[in-house]
Amino acid sequence: TRLHVHDDEVTIAADGGVIQTAKGDISVANAAVLMTAETPGENLVEISGDLSGSIPAIAAIAQQFQPEAVASDSLPVDLNALAGNLSVRMVSTILLDSAGATKSMDYSINGNVQDFGSTAPLQNHTIGNGQLSFMATQAGYRIGGTAQIDGMDADIVIEGDLNAGSQPAMTLSSVVELADLAKMGFDASSFGTGKVGFTAKLGSDGAIDMAVDLKDAAIDIKDLGISKPAGRAG
Repeated sequence: TRLHVHDDEVTIAADGGVIQTAKGDISVANAAVLMTAETPGENLVEISGDLSGSIPAIAAIAQQFQPEAVASDSLPVDLNALAGNLSVRMVSTILLDSAGATKSMDYSINGNVQDFGSTAPLQNHTIGNGQLSFMATQAGYRIGGTAQIDGMDADIVIEGDLNAGSQPAMTLSSVVELADLAKMGFDASSFGTGKVGFTAKLGSDGAIDMAVDLKDAAIDIKDLGISKPAGRAG
């Protein structure tokens, strides 16, 4: 631990710590608290640090110190249903008045998730083998990368805000065999074969808005007299 004082600026820094939880250990690096009082009647506190550990372990800390913020009815997902390993960089800036009460607070979180998965369905879909990056502020969050959705390899983007009752917007894109679209609720195997590209937006009610590129698929809809070979747009 290091303490540095310069005029009205105080910095406390530490490195190499470990936080033990019932769900596993969390490694802490580059932790620092910076306190300044440049403006009369106001104090600025900046807290920063790097954390790495499993999602269950970090969720356990959040539930211990901020239970209201991570209550199941205030988040779009159940933290207890998530698995994977996190590497996180966090910075929080807090403005205090002369009495020490919080006037405002901003924060930013960014990092990576390895082997992300859900032990329970998210928006009626299972997610596994996720290799993702993410960022979050008080305005919202965005997660992007690759994962297996209902067993299919796909690029995934999840974004939204942290308002109570809000639901994440999930967009998937991939290239799959036409028959595999049945996993998304679109069984087109009776009138086509081959590979298709798709982009799907998953609604919170389970509905799916999907756009499909059929260029590399062979299509034969006999009842309508429509057909095309693979490799031809149409």
